[in-house]
Amino acid sequence: KSVTDSETILLERAVAVAQTPRPEYPSTPPFHPAELYPENETAALSAEPNFVYDTVRNSFRIAGLDAPRYGSSAWNPLSELIYPGETVVLKPNFVKEIHPRDPNGWIYVVTHGSVIRAVADYVFKAVGKHGKVIVADAPQTDSSYDKIAQLLSLERLVRFYRDNGFDFEVTDLRKEEWI
Repeated sequence: KSVTDSETILLERAVAVAQTPRPEYPSTPPFHPAELYPENETAALSAEPNFVYDTVRNSFRIAGLDAPRYGSSAWNPLSELIYPGETVVLKPNFVKEIHPRDPNGWIYVVTHGSVIRAVADYVFKAVGKHGKVIVADAPQTDSSYDKIAQLLSLERLVRFYRDNGFDFEVTDLRKEEWI
């Protein structure tokens, strides 16, 4: 059997590590990039720095994904793994909306909304407007999904993508939530 390009990239098991100039999350949802990159589908920009977006983008570059087209509007780093029209599930970590010893500790136990935004932008670049992205997770049973969604501004992300014609959904995979 011959190995396709997408299978080759998965077999390589490459790891890309990108360092951010400042380890901080942006505060303004829906977490637009602060710079207009050639491959961006929307022209929405943030007035504040978004080091997360830059670092996710840089990780794809360092991994060599779609290297020949990097820096052009055609750059589509996930195109060897994800195809137009597909449905992609992003599984972040939504563990708990609070930390028992640190009032701001939620940031350690959930994937920040700005990370979800940056990854989802590149997934949508690959699947296009006929594809779908679902953010799905199952936090601890004693966690409040609504509070996690509020902390991460997930409704703002849903609205942003839907307003731009993309099929974006967020779902709680648990069958029950303890109150």
